[in-house]
Amino acid sequence: MSFDLINNVYDFENSEQGMNFLNKSLGELFPEFKLVKSFHNDNYHGYGVEYEFNSIKIKIGCERSALTHLISISSDQLTLYKFDKNMKKVLAFSRKNILYTLTLLRKVLKEKSQL
Repeated sequence: MSFDLINNVYDFENSEQGMNFLNKSLGELFPEFKLVKSFHNDNYHGYGVEYEFNSIKIKIGCERSALTHLISISSDQLTLYKFDKNMKKVLAFSRKNILYTLTLLRKVLKEKSQL
Protein backbone atom coordinates (compact mmCIF):
# COMPACT_ATOMS: atom_id res chain seq x y z
CA MET A 1 0.00 0.00 0.00
CA SER A 2 1.11 3.51 -0.70
CA PHE A 3 2.59 5.87 1.91
CA ASP A 4 0.27 8.68 0.70
CA LEU A 5 -2.55 6.72 2.33
CA ILE A 6 -1.07 7.54 5.74
CA ASN A 7 -1.79 10.76 7.66
CA ASN A 8 -0.12 11.30 11.03
CA VAL A 9 -2.27 14.23 12.11
CA TYR A 10 -5.17 13.62 14.49
CA ASP A 11 -8.13 14.82 12.42
CA PHE A 12 -11.21 14.45 14.62
CA GLU A 13 -12.87 17.31 16.48
CA ASN A 14 -13.73 15.10 19.46
CA SER A 15 -13.82 11.50 20.67
CA GLU A 16 -17.45 11.04 19.61
CA GLN A 17 -16.57 11.87 16.01
CA GLY A 18 -13.60 9.49 16.17
CA MET A 19 -15.71 6.66 17.61
CA ASN A 20 -18.41 7.17 14.97
CA PHE A 21 -15.85 6.95 12.17
CA LEU A 22 -14.21 3.90 13.74
CA ASN A 23 -17.52 2.03 14.13
CA LYS A 24 -18.66 2.97 10.61
CA SER A 25 -15.37 1.80 9.09
CA LEU A 26 -15.37 -1.48 11.02
CA GLY A 27 -19.00 -2.10 10.06
CA GLU A 28 -18.24 -1.59 6.38
CA LEU A 29 -14.98 -3.57 6.20
CA PHE A 30 -15.89 -6.29 8.71
CA PRO A 31 -19.67 -6.78 8.54
CA GLU A 32 -19.40 -10.28 10.02
CA PHE A 33 -17.85 -8.91 13.23
CA LYS A 34 -19.89 -7.85 16.26
CA LEU A 35 -19.16 -5.02 18.67
CA VAL A 36 -18.22 -6.52 22.04
CA LYS A 37 -17.07 -3.46 23.95
CA SER A 38 -16.62 0.30 23.68
CA PHE A 39 -14.24 2.03 26.04
CA HIS A 40 -13.48 5.61 26.98
CA ASN A 41 -10.97 6.69 29.60
CA ASP A 42 -10.49 10.38 30.32
CA ASN A 43 -7.45 9.68 32.55
CA TYR A 44 -5.28 8.81 29.55
CA HIS A 45 -7.36 10.52 26.86
CA GLY A 46 -8.21 7.20 25.27
CA TYR A 47 -11.16 5.57 23.60
CA GLY A 48 -11.87 2.71 21.25
CA VAL A 49 -13.78 -0.46 20.47
CA GLU A 50 -13.41 -4.20 20.51
CA TYR A 51 -15.01 -6.41 17.84
CA GLU A 52 -15.11 -10.20 17.56
CA PHE A 53 -15.87 -12.86 14.97
CA ASN A 54 -15.23 -16.55 15.64
CA SER A 55 -11.76 -16.67 17.20
CA ILE A 56 -10.68 -13.23 15.92
CA LYS A 57 -10.59 -10.14 18.15
CA ILE A 58 -9.95 -6.60 16.91
CA LYS A 59 -9.28 -3.94 19.52
CA ILE A 60 -8.60 -0.53 18.01
CA GLY A 61 -8.69 2.97 19.36
CA CYS A 62 -6.98 6.19 20.28
CA GLU A 63 -4.61 6.89 23.15
CA ARG A 64 -3.36 10.48 23.46
CA SER A 65 -4.01 10.98 19.71
CA ALA A 66 -2.07 7.82 18.75
CA LEU A 67 -3.67 4.93 16.87
CA THR A 68 -3.54 1.74 18.93
CA HIS A 69 -4.57 -1.72 17.84
CA LEU A 70 -4.39 -5.27 19.10
CA ILE A 71 -5.42 -8.13 16.84
CA SER A 72 -5.61 -11.73 17.99
CA ILE A 73 -6.60 -15.02 16.41
CA SER A 74 -7.26 -17.81 18.90
CA SER A 75 -5.36 -15.80 21.55
CA ASP A 76 -2.28 -15.45 19.30
CA GLN A 77 -1.38 -11.84 18.63
CA LEU A 78 -1.23 -10.78 14.98
CA THR A 79 1.41 -8.15 14.19
CA LEU A 80 0.43 -6.16 11.09
CA TYR A 81 3.98 -4.83 10.72
CA LYS A 82 5.05 -8.31 9.56
CA PHE A 83 2.77 -7.92 6.53
CA ASP A 84 3.42 -4.25 5.74
CA LYS A 85 6.51 -2.39 6.96
CA ASN A 86 4.65 0.92 6.49
CA MET A 87 2.70 0.11 9.67
CA LYS A 88 5.67 1.56 11.58
CA LYS A 89 4.75 4.91 9.98
CA VAL A 90 1.10 4.70 11.03
CA LEU A 91 1.15 6.73 14.24
CA ALA A 92 -1.79 9.11 14.65
CA PHE A 93 -5.46 8.29 15.09
CA SER A 94 -6.65 9.70 11.77
CA ARG A 95 -9.18 8.72 9.13
CA LYS A 96 -6.50 7.64 6.65
CA ASN A 97 -4.58 5.63 9.26
CA ILE A 98 -7.70 3.85 10.47
CA LEU A 99 -8.64 2.88 6.91
CA TYR A 100 -5.05 1.89 6.11
CA THR A 101 -4.87 -0.38 9.16
CA LEU A 102 -8.30 -1.95 8.68
CA THR A 103 -7.79 -2.48 4.94
CA LEU A 104 -4.48 -4.23 5.62
CA LEU A 105 -6.08 -6.32 8.34
CA ARG A 106 -8.89 -7.39 6.02
CA LYS A 107 -6.34 -8.40 3.37
CA VAL A 108 -4.25 -10.38 5.89
CA LEU A 109 -7.26 -12.20 7.33
CA LYS A 110 -8.44 -13.16 3.84
CA GLU A 111 -4.96 -14.46 2.96
CA LYS A 112 -4.95 -16.50 6.18
CA SER A 113 -8.40 -17.86 5.24
CA GLN A 114 -9.89 -16.43 8.41
CA LEU A 115 -12.69 -14.58 6.57
